[in-house]
This record gives sequence, C-alpha cells and structure tokens, in this order.
Amino acid sequence: MNDPRNPPIARIRRHRHLGTVEGADHVVILMRTHLQKLMSEVLATNELTLDDDGDIRYQSRQAYGYASVMRSRKEVSVEFALLVASDIKPTRKLLEEINSINCSSPWIQVILTNGQVIVRRRLDWLEVNEESVRRTVFQTNAVADDIAELIAVVHGGITPRQQIEAATGDKGEN
Repeated sequence: MNDPRNPPIARIRRHRHLGTVEGADHVVILMRTHLQKLMSEVLATNELTLDDDGDIRYQSRQAYGYASVMRSRKEVSVEFALLVASDIKPTRKLLEEINSINCSSPWIQVILTNGQVIVRRRLDWLEVNEESVRRTVFQTNAVADDIAELIAVVHGGITPRQQIEAATGDKGEN
C-alpha cells in the first residue's frame, strides 16, 4: 500500500546500503516502479508501453523515445531521450546548430550519435518527482518538436514520424 506519509522515494532515500553496488541495484528496482507511477500520471494513462529493460516509451508529435532508469557504478539516474531524426550525416553546420541549441537550452542536451539526433535530459534519482518528470517530458518534447523536421530536411535525414508515415502510408492527418 502507498502511504502518503511514506512515499516510495522517501523509502529509497532511507535505504541503508545506498553507497553499495547492492544498494544501487535496489534503488534501480524501486526507481523503475516509482518512474512508472509518475509517467502514468504525467502522460495521463494506465497503459504504459515498456520494453524488456523496463524503459517507458513516450513520444512527442515528431519524436519517439524512452524514460529509462540508468545505473553507472553506484550512481542512479533517470534519462529521458527522444530520437529526433536518423540517417543524418554529420556536418560542421549541423554540429554548430546542435551546439547553439545546447547553449540556449542548458537543461536539455541535443546529441548526434551514429547518424541519429537525440534530445535528452538526465535527472539524478533524488530529483525525480511528479513535477520534475512533468517538466522534463514537456521540455524534451518541445525541443524535439521544434527541431525534428528542420534537422531532417536541412541535413537529409528522416524523423521517426516520417518513418512511420512512409511505412504505413498514413500521413497522420486526423
């Protein structure tokens, strides 16, 4: 039972083995459950789509991505990442645009990796609450939607939305 006086994040903070590898594993398990509850509230759905690792799929108008609990050594965080465009060839102009976006938006990071442009934000596990998740989903979606088509058109790539439209023949006009 969820006791409002003892939310899951409070139980995690009090975990006695937090500084150990085992403690970090325990935090990951608890954070996945906590993140699923928060994402369900933020996305206003009881039907979250999870992958095999427990990552939560979400989308903006143009991009698709995941909210994932990440663990490195003894640190735990939650990463929100949206694929904005793929089949992108790295050019100086593209890297300058990405750098400009990153300089103007310190909370969100845009990266180019393996021909894919990704918008992401990572939260330390202690920062994860309904407000921070809501704000992060809103911010990542807004940046992804602002840059997706522009990057795909100008730099010769394709957005996830365009890939789906091409595969299904659906132009998404509802």
